[in-house]
Formats: sequence, structure tokens, C-alpha cells
Amino acid sequence: MGALADVAQTLAEKKITGKKSDPAFRPILAHYTNGSFFHDRKAFRDLYRGWCAAFVYHCSVEAGLGLPPRVMCKERVRSFAGVLTWLEWGERVGFIQKPEGFSPQRGDIVIYNGSIPVQYRERNAFEHDHIGIVLGLDGETLMVAEGNVDRQNVGGIITRKRGDACIGCYLRFPEGYVYKE
Repeated sequence: MGALADVAQTLAEKKITGKKSDPAFRPILAHYTNGSFFHDRKAFRDLYRGWCAAFVYHCSVEAGLGLPPRVMCKERVRSFAGVLTWLEWGERVGFIQKPEGFSPQRGDIVIYNGSIPVQYRERNAFEHDHIGIVLGLDGETLMVAEGNVDRQNVGGIITRKRGDACIGCYLRFPEGYVYKE
């Protein structure tokens, strides 16, 4: 999934801020607005300081994976703007890989558990609290493109320890994957 990583790297290098005034954030937000001002306000409010999964979704759209904005997960339609959706959908279609014995590659999606610093976590937050796209692996260090790094409302490229306990799982698309259900 080199195209997914290429898009993610390009966007993360822009250090997008999760603000309506940032022109690079508007296309990420647009997936959830339905073209109306009301939905635009609601989408912005829903994604404020919680847009990491929306960043990954936007990258998947730009990379041509054809994922819809919402999918059925455990008898409920969920938006790809949430980390839980990526996890539940990935489990349903068999794309989830546990970190033990798995060697991540460029273009894999990494789902974190408890990676947000305590002072920035929401109360009653899901265990699966963050998501990003792997850009590279150097020994035990992952380079990852993320939206909303550490809930600081800015995207970027960061490094994380591969064996870190906060890495919950990976999601790997098969080569040449395009959504069809």
C-alpha cells in the first residue's frame, strides 16, 4: 500500500491543523459535511481534537482505496472518522494483525491503545484511542504519519517504539485492494 503511505507522508509533512481556517484541513472535514453549513459545523465540532481517524480515511480516499465514509460494524453503521470503526471493520474483513510476530510495512495502519498522554485524554475514551499510517521501520522504531498527534490538533510524522505497549494492532490492506461489498 505504497500509495496510502505516499499520500499520508505528503499530508503529514504539511503539519495540518484541525482548524476551519487551515485550507489543508477542509478536505478532511468535507467527507463528513454533506455539503451543508449545518453539517459543516457539526462535523467540525465532532472532529475537534479527534481527527486522527478522519486523517487516515482521507488518505485512503486520496490513495484510491474506495472506502465509503460509513460502514456496517457490529450491527451498527459507523463512520471511518472513529478509530473503533477501523478496528471493527478491519476485524470483520480479516485485515487486523496483532503486533506479536508481525512485521509492519510502509502503508500499514497502526491502531494504538492508550497512546494519548493522560492530560489530553477525554473522559470515558475508548481503549483504542489513536491511529496512524506506517511510513517506515528502522529496527524497533516506526515512523508514522498521524493526524492530530497526541491530541494537539496538528498532524505530523512521529516515531514510536515498535514494541511499545500502546500499539494495539495493525491493519494491512491486501496489495491492490479496492473496496467492494
